[in-house]
Amino acid sequence: MTLLDRVPTRSGLAPARLAAFAVALVGALLLLAALARVTVWATPAHTVVRVVGQTGKPVVVTTAAALALDGPSVRVSVRAADPAQNVFVGIGRAADVEAYLGNVARTEVSGVQGSDAVLASSGSDASLPEPTGVDVWALAVTGRGSATLVWPRADGSWRMVAAVDGATPPAEVVLDWQRERGSALTPVLFGVGGLLLVLGLVGVRATRRRIAAPSRAPAAPDAVEDDEDDDAPLEESPAPFRSERRS
Repeated sequence: MTLLDRVPTRSGLAPARLAAFAVALVGALLLLAALARVTVWATPAHTVVRVVGQTGKPVVVTTAAALALDGPSVRVSVRAADPAQNVFVGIGRAADVEAYLGNVARTEVSGVQGSDAVLASSGSDASLPEPTGVDVWALAVTGRGSATLVWPRADGSWRMVAAVDGATPPAEVVLDWQRERGSALTPVLFGVGGLLLVLGLVGVRATRRRIAAPSRAPAAPDAVEDDEDDDAPLEESPAPFRSERRS
């Protein structure tokens, strides 16, 4: 095998370089996908709906399914039409709340469609027993003009009740569900994509260096002949003719 046979050729390195480019491209695409998941494809951090109280229905309630609609917690904010009115918001077990409400006329939130609440109406009584006087609430808050509570998701069936004075409906009830944060797939895409991109770029750089490396060619024949001539013994040339002058 000659020395030229041991020198890598461009044709032999072409598949390796293309493979390195492909690995780097896949890594870049994975990174772009991960970035898109946390930007343009990211789901909203909250689901928020606003419910306006209806005349003749002194209370706004949720179903158990609606209260546990999304995320680890829900914030309920209630506002009265009159800042001087006392506002109540409480959460109790679904069966206890249903027994407390009885036949009270109410606006019921049963779900969310798009950015709007899915509402239903039931009951006919126009007044509500004083909510602070019953012991069905696992969590309750009262306030002047407005009241807010945050309910963490809990096992079991729970319902929310929002009221003002038992006869006047709340001016507005805002339900804000906090969504689950992050995604298990996004960190994986970032990690795998970054690794493939680095490996691909290293491979491209390595193949480029091998192609650019100068080939070590054998000595030229003329140089070999010159060396052989240098090793040959030197022949003595005859001394030049010298004439002698005699007197």
